[in-house]
Amino acid sequence: MAWHGHAIVTNSSMATPSRGHGTQVLIGTNGYTLRRNSSMKLASSPGMLLMGIWLILVGGLPLMNMSLPPALLNLMAVAAGALILMDK
Repeated sequence: MAWHGHAIVTNSSMATPSRGHGTQVLIGTNGYTLRRNSSMKLASSPGMLLMGIWLILVGGLPLMNMSLPPALLNLMAVAAGALILMDK
């Protein structure tokens, strides 16, 4: 077993099938297993970020008995869709 930056590399015969929460297991062709701890990241594209915010607002606001003007939510949805289609 060796430590390389943020990853632990082990021989595949030493690797256990159990995976910790947030652990990514990559098995290479050379018989070694790479375990990397992955943390949650924000979306890199503005369209996906805007869609995520929109989904949280649409799903969360009614749960808290709050509301936003429907026109604002509609504009957010259109903007997110346009950015995603443009691959931005």
